[in-house]
Amino acid sequence: MPPELCEHTVIGDVCDAKYKGLLELSLNYCAYFSLVQRRCVDLEASAHRVFSHLKSAIVSEQETSEWPGTRLIDDTAVMRVYVLNSVTEVVLATEASSLFDWIQPSLPEDLCLRRADMSPWLVTISHEHDAYFVTNSDEIEMIRRLGIRVERDLGTEDAGGGEQPCAAP
Repeated sequence: MPPELCEHTVIGDVCDAKYKGLLELSLNYCAYFSLVQRRCVDLEASAHRVFSHLKSAIVSEQETSEWPGTRLIDDTAVMRVYVLNSVTEVVLATEASSLFDWIQPSLPEDLCLRRADMSPWLVTISHEHDAYFVTNSDEIEMIRRLGIRVERDLGTEDAGGGEQPCAAP
């Protein structure tokens, strides 16, 4: 039986070397990622450049009012899912220097790293400076080794070590 998954909220932003390290680590656990384009905000040239670089890796594109971490009330956006590989990881690493850089108009929004079954591994809500992982204890330990601070969804900070099994839902 695979280890149980838990949500861990990211404390602060993940920037520079930690951000790049996280993207490299995600190649071990994720096969896809998604980005969102809100139609109510015009994109800058840098966001168009990202879409152009990722064009050959697109898996799906859909108009939606909901994606991991977000539900719109009276609006929709375009969510695009891409293959995550060493080429697309470099695009993510060079076009942004932190998790919360993924916000319009300069970049598409809400980077979500996804497992092979499309379930989220990392969810960001960029404009709220919020992010969380959906991981098992082994994965979260690897994330902590990068120096990324996380807090269990139980509301108590778990800055490292002593990971306890998740409660059953």
